[in-house]
Amino acid sequence: MTKKVGDAKTPDPAARANASQRLLWRIIARMVKVIGDRYGEEGLRTIYEGLRDWEFWQVPVRKAGLVPGEASLEDTLHKVLEAGDELLFTMEQRPVIEKLSENRYLYKVRQCNVADVIGRECWQTCPVVARAIEEGAAKAANPRIRLTGDKFLVTGADGCYSYYEFTDPAGKP
Repeated sequence: MTKKVGDAKTPDPAARANASQRLLWRIIARMVKVIGDRYGEEGLRTIYEGLRDWEFWQVPVRKAGLVPGEASLEDTLHKVLEAGDELLFTMEQRPVIEKLSENRYLYKVRQCNVADVIGRECWQTCPVVARAIEEGAAKAANPRIRLTGDKFLVTGADGCYSYYEFTDPAGKP
């Protein structure tokens, strides 16, 4: 007979979302670890390339009310990337979105409810999975958006740094 130790269901939606996100990211991190251990860099690159599939990310871009391939940098940051982070993570501090120049922004996550889970399971999850999601969503919004950045909470940085910038259109000097 199973001994009842408490009610696993909580009526608090925020607590449920947090628990769900932590479990989801633990599972994702475990998959990254298993694939990385088995297939090395090639396996991690396959995950990255599969998740940044721009056609796949056109659906969330459309759901954000934007036209894939034509979104502004500001709309991409606020309506796609920030909105997506609100679903995937629970952050007590909102991400910093700082305009660095006319066509360049810093998107910095300062706190994340799953960083500890990812860090314990497989730190590579952020540079592989989270970065691929960000890049795919940004490119689906507008292929002129370039993403750079290599600092992550899971590696001890004070935040996850993502730099988004518009590149010059093709054919322009």
